[in-house]
Amino acid sequence: MRNVLFFGDSNTYGFDPESRAAGTGERFPADVRWCGVAAHELGSSWHVIEEGLNGRTTVHEDPYRLTTHLSGGALLPTLLKSHLPLDVVVIMLGTNDLKPVYSLGLADVARGMAVLAEAVREFPWPSCAPCPQILLVSPPSLTDAATCGLLAEFDARGVALSKRLADAYAGVAELEGCDFLDAGKVTKVGDFDGVHLDAAGHHALGLAVAVKLQEMAVR
Repeated sequence: MRNVLFFGDSNTYGFDPESRAAGTGERFPADVRWCGVAAHELGSSWHVIEEGLNGRTTVHEDPYRLTTHLSGGALLPTLLKSHLPLDVVVIMLGTNDLKPVYSLGLADVARGMAVLAEAVREFPWPSCAPCPQILLVSPPSLTDAATCGLLAEFDARGVALSKRLADAYAGVAELEGCDFLDAGKVTKVGDFDGVHLDAAGHHALGLAVAVKLQEMAVR
């Protein structure tokens, strides 16, 4: 059996903004989330591990969320240890790094993703559980809806940077020797808030990730 860790933010968690606003829930069901769709497509020979967290960044802590450690870099080594052996680590992060609270440029966000890839490479893998393959996924671009409202967490600059993230991440993947998938080529964020995938978006991404992982498995 091949073990794959999906490490990401609210779009990996499966946050459903419409249900949250309606007071009927917060998270899409497991079989609707892209991780669940990928698991179904991959079949019983794969074990899928979901590790999504709302607000998670590559390596930064949010000063407005004091009770939750949102830096992916702070937690990733622990998760690698607790879930080994792993055959693949899939990382889809960077959207939250684009919030104005962090004041980051495109190169800063890309460097954060590079640090995560290096954390996987440099982890002290035991001989019985060698270093897994790494798939870096560039999240789909934000839309202007993400900037609406008094407490909106994104601004126009973040929306613009999100449209350039895929090219930056492709460069990181090449430098770090990782596989790469541009989620924006297979899915898009929903209209409700311009940040999160809707059910159709989750389905499309799950299918694409499953195909990519199957391709990686035969190498």
